[in-house]
Amino acid sequence: MRKLISTLTALPLLAAIFIGSLAAPCQAATPGTLAFPATLGGGDSLTVMDIILGHGDLSVFAALLDTANLDEVLIGAGPFTVFAPVNMAVDQLDPMLIISLVLDPASLAGVLGYHISESLLMSVDMTDGQSLGTLTDDELVLSVGDASIMVNNYATIVEADLVGSNGVVHVIDQVLFPEQSVDDLSAATFAAYPNPIQNELWIASTSGQTLQIHDATGRLIESINMPISGGRTLISTQDWAPGVVLISDDKGHVIRLVND
Repeated sequence: MRKLISTLTALPLLAAIFIGSLAAPCQAATPGTLAFPATLGGGDSLTVMDIILGHGDLSVFAALLDTANLDEVLIGAGPFTVFAPVNMAVDQLDPMLIISLVLDPASLAGVLGYHISESLLMSVDMTDGQSLGTLTDDELVLSVGDASIMVNNYATIVEADLVGSNGVVHVIDQVLFPEQSVDDLSAATFAAYPNPIQNELWIASTSGQTLQIHDATGRLIESINMPISGGRTLISTQDWAPGVVLISDDKGHVIRLVND
């Protein structure tokens, strides 16, 4: 059995799926207040994806964009308006929903795409009741008050007008969901990241269970006992042969990964 590097428990499940922070710290507005910076330093050269990656409180959103391959979209020509939820907003979601989304990139892209508009809209140009189209063809509705701006009468903009070369990012305090819900996603009990695997693999679970890891020939590579209370496990894969890796639980759920 390969060396088990570490097992971490009592962590939010999303943090268990994604490996630490992907970005350098950036000072964020105090929740519930609306900040209006004119630009984020070097805005003429930074894309909206660069801004998201450079904001310390958007690291989970950045990881999700990468999983859904929407990071490639946000370095494009644009223009884009992105409503980016803070880490805590994602962390407050049902862990089973997060696992299901991570295991279904198309559905994940649908949720994240609902936060992105192919247009440029600064906060000063927002009007009460205004509708804004998104990548999913669903619309967002803005509510503009004297001291705050809300999206879908649910999420509040807590940091506005982070301007990049191809658009603008507005930081919000909640995750937005289109009317077409993700309720029909099949329940999952574990997730693994990244795919393809490069030197190490994170496995996250909502509860204690034993997971089997096999190669494409059916040979058992490793058997992992997950923490009883749920959490994540980090495994070194440096000794694994390149190729397909299958992770399964005792209920028949299987994740297919590729080891580089």
